[in-house]
Order: sequence, then C-alpha cells, then structure tokens
Amino acid sequence: MNRRIGIALGRTGGGLAVVEGRGGRRHVAYAREFVCSPGTPPGACLEEMLDQLPAEFRRGEVRVSLSPALLACADSFGVPFRSVAQAEAVAGSLVEGRCAGEGLEETAYDCSVQRAPSQTCQIQAVACARVLLEEIRTLIASRLPQARVTLVSASPMLLASAFKAADFAKG
Repeated sequence: MNRRIGIALGRTGGGLAVVEGRGGRRHVAYAREFVCSPGTPPGACLEEMLDQLPAEFRRGEVRVSLSPALLACADSFGVPFRSVAQAEAVAGSLVEGRCAGEGLEETAYDCSVQRAPSQTCQIQAVACARVLLEEIRTLIASRLPQARVTLVSASPMLLASAFKAADFAKG
C-alpha cells in the first residue's frame, strides 16, 4: 500500500492528512486541522501535529506545504523550454534570481519543474530560512523515522497545480 502524509503549515495552524491507496484508488485515511495560538512558532505547531498522528499512520512519504507567510520567497513562472530536463538544468539559477535580496547563506531554495500544456515548462520555486527548513526536517525525522520528506512548496502553488482551471493569486 502506498501512503502519503500531507502537512500544510501556516502561522496560526495547519492541517495534516494521510492518503492511502494502491494503483488509481486512493482514500483519505486520516485528516486533522490544527489551530495554534498567534505567535506560536511554526515548529511548535508542527510538533503538536506530528505528536497527535496515530502510530499506524507514521510511515510514508511526507509532503510539506508552507504558507507564503513562512517563506522568504514563493514564485511560479514559465520558461520557454519544451523539456523538463532542460528547465531543471537552469531552474536553480532562475530561482536565486527571483528571490533576490535574500541571503544565500541563510536561505534554502528549492523548485519543481512541470511541463505546461503550452509546450513550455512551469517552475514553482520556494525559498525559506535554512533554520526553519532544518527544524521541519528534524521534527519529522524524530517523530516519523520511517518517513521521507519529498516536497516543500507554497500552499497557493499546490492549489494552482491541483486545480489548473482556476486562477489563484500567489503571495
């Protein structure tokens, strides 16, 4: 059985969902929304979320979505490449340029490249403080030792990729 753990983390709370399935059949096995007091550090909110996850759901691929308020930069833009491999080769440099003004030593950058219907590629880029990223990784590794963090993205970008026909304001 394939299991994915999805975590959405914002300034005042978040949500956690576990999706299980085989082949094309998937179902939500667990879902919970969390509210944290204003001013609560994101790590403390994530820690509460992970501590309340039932033991039977503590294995799987973890995907994390951060609120733009927690990010140094979040951007989505098209590039004139038909090949994802070509776009991936230059994506890192483009992301650093789009997030200008952030210190390279203090900031972690990541991006994903998807083929767009218009024969171009869409790059979704995020940058966050290295301290926050390390805190997220450490908390997940300590609470879910069998899990693997595979994606950190901005919430509006995930919504936009899931609902392609809709128009989302990012930022």
